[in-house]
Amino acid sequence: MIISNPDEDFYRDVWCLLGLPFDAIGIDSAASQIRLSAALKKRCFISTPNLNFTITALDDAQFRDTIISSELSLLDGMPLLWVARLLGLGVTEKVSGSDLFDYLSGETKLQAEKLKVFFFGGEDTAAQHACENLNAGGRGLTCVGYLNPGFGPVDALSSPEITDTINAACPDFLVIALGAKKGLLWIERNRDNLVVPVVSHLGAVVNFTATRVSRAPRWMQRSGLEWLWRIYQEPALWRRYLVDGLKFLLLLMTRVAPYFIWKRLISPRVKQCQPPSCQLKAGSECTIIIIEGDCSHDNLGPVRDTFVTALKDSKRIELNLSGVDLIDGAFVGLCQLLLKHTRRSGGQLIISGASSRLRRIFRWNCAEYLMEA
Repeated sequence: MIISNPDEDFYRDVWCLLGLPFDAIGIDSAASQIRLSAALKKRCFISTPNLNFTITALDDAQFRDTIISSELSLLDGMPLLWVARLLGLGVTEKVSGSDLFDYLSGETKLQAEKLKVFFFGGEDTAAQHACENLNAGGRGLTCVGYLNPGFGPVDALSSPEITDTINAACPDFLVIALGAKKGLLWIERNRDNLVVPVVSHLGAVVNFTATRVSRAPRWMQRSGLEWLWRIYQEPALWRRYLVDGLKFLLLLMTRVAPYFIWKRLISPRVKQCQPPSCQLKAGSECTIIIIEGDCSHDNLGPVRDTFVTALKDSKRIELNLSGVDLIDGAFVGLCQLLLKHTRRSGGQLIISGASSRLRRIFRWNCAEYLMEA
């Protein structure tokens, strides 16, 4: 079992966008983190939320929690990137799983050792063909195994024989293709039984590498029209894109637009925000974190330090925000990480004292569930 360090997690540059955490990281840094995790045998569960992930997570708390539990969450999708830029978030680059996989394939040609990949899932013989094509191409990644477990519920695909087969191949990078929801739930169910450092659900990567489908032209990817290419190749997807598109428009009107207008109106005040001060009150059953001041991206250092200390003292944490006037998406993202670690330790997070203004900001970020955790 590979254990990640929760102390490091709180120093990620994470922003909340439409209810999910996203790392403000480019493809260079993401690839470097993967290589470092592989070299140190350190856990790195990567999620790559796109618009469909985001829409699904709004109504599926279990699916949302699997994304929050990742060590690296990369923004995959131009519509999400446009919203992030509109709101002035620190996430300024789209990093899809396919782009990252291709980047690693090319860049690691210069490395002494190639990253070892294992393909798990895919339809029919897709994983086998992906493995053969990857190795035949002489690329910077090498495939050390593949396994298609067939169809079935997550429980049926989580036997010790399956994880033992994967572990025996000693891969650095486990690429999973079971369908988005099932794949993330499988990772959450089996991550403690895997000794693979880097794990991610990248279903499209298996199909692309197996040459089952081709990627959209670059100009379509950059202009946000990749969905049209996907429908052209897989016509059955039109219904999903239609439903997601309509729900996204509703989010733009009810969450993004009000938040954007509010941010423009209070922007002069935000520039003069008061740095936060943090106080810990440790009890026998609960640790209370009292924050006073304004919590925005550039001044979250004391908050990060306090969260680390609080987790060492107690499993049950109350975050008191009665002295906080303003927050932003970076603070909400940090709260998502706090929720992740309190739950992982078997504890509970309670957010109290939030003013109506703060509650609106949580809601505009689609993160009102944090107030109900």
